[in-house]
Amino acid sequence: MNVWVVIAAFNEEKHLGNVLKETKKCAKNVVVVDDGSHDKTSTIAKDAGVDVITLKQNQGKGFALRTGCDFAVKKGADVIVSLDADGQHPPSYIPELLKTLKGLDIVFTWRARDKHMPLTRAIGNWGLNFMMRILFGHKQRDMLCGFMAYTASTYKKIRWNTKRYGVETELTANCLTKKLKWAEIQIPTLYHEQGKGVKLGDAISIAFFIVWLRLTK
Repeated sequence: MNVWVVIAAFNEEKHLGNVLKETKKCAKNVVVVDDGSHDKTSTIAKDAGVDVITLKQNQGKGFALRTGCDFAVKKGADVIVSLDADGQHPPSYIPELLKTLKGLDIVFTWRARDKHMPLTRAIGNWGLNFMMRILFGHKQRDMLCGFMAYTASTYKKIRWNTKRYGVETELTANCLTKKLKWAEIQIPTLYHEQGKGVKLGDAISIAFFIVWLRLTK
């Protein structure tokens, strides 16, 4: 099975090196998409010996992740694993994702909304998941977690258009409308830098995006 790990990164020189070190223990093929970083993100990725795609300007997580997935498919990927570059997603869970994926189309991960998750993030996470349940009937525990595994054929069905943080939302909606088979596994709740990731403005945009998806899917 040809497994490719796709990591979208923006100014992640602080965490990327360790993320790649741990990822390479679990997967041979890794591609980092540097989304217009101003730091040493690309240099660190190249030094780690992985494939690197460097975007000249910041395009957004959705665009960067899609670029990496398209690259993996062209390289003959059977399975794609996507994870964040900031250390919130433990690469050591990749084998469990791949094991769970057998017979399914996609495997999501979820994090407990406990003391390790900042309160504002927990409230936003709960609210957006509640909206998906009401509007789509979807009972996923953590729609915003970008650590997941899916087959290459599934990627072609769920390939998203959004360029920004709505990527997980759109691909989840695509999974539901395509009636794909899915499961989810729990991973630890890790937040190394509370100021990074989905902010209040992003959460509000995602909420409107969920409504738009419901009206158009």
